[in-house]
Amino acid sequence: MNRIYVASLSDYNNGILHGEWIDLDFTTADEVQEQVNKMLAASPTDPNAEEWAIHDYEMGGFEVEEYDSFDHCVKLADILEEYGEKIVGLYNNCPSNYNDLDQLTEDFDNYYRGSYDSKKEYAEEYAHETLEQLGIELPYMIPIDYEGVLINLECNGTWFTDRIDGEIHAFDQ
Repeated sequence: MNRIYVASLSDYNNGILHGEWIDLDFTTADEVQEQVNKMLAASPTDPNAEEWAIHDYEMGGFEVEEYDSFDHCVKLADILEEYGEKIVGLYNNCPSNYNDLDQLTEDFDNYYRGSYDSKKEYAEEYAHETLEQLGIELPYMIPIDYEGVLINLECNGTWFTDRIDGEIHAFDQ
């Protein structure tokens, strides 16, 4: 579940915690705004409360800022629903590149190479696929230096996430 905790700032400034957890899955920014308006209207200190801030969030590894728009938050939830937490690895690798969330999903589609038990597993798959594409068949007895393949890949822009759901995820940029 992806959700944010939105608090009434007038109540917060008066020492009262008044807010609401809002589920972002399968909703729209307008529906989130409606829930916030209802929460603000129920303010115990200010019947005309208008200001709010996001004070907490559960967004699968994505960070949410205090004044992010509800549209931005809903888009993040939609992205997590479609791609899973593995996309957070790309976002966290260079978050300044992804003010445009459409660019994030486009880059993910272009750079994501898959999930693996280890970096070495990816290097093995990459080496065998490359040899196959080149039409090279190696005799069974010739060993391949997979550690060397991995070093070469990493020197040329391949990187890996930390473990997510028990696997690492490979990206080529």
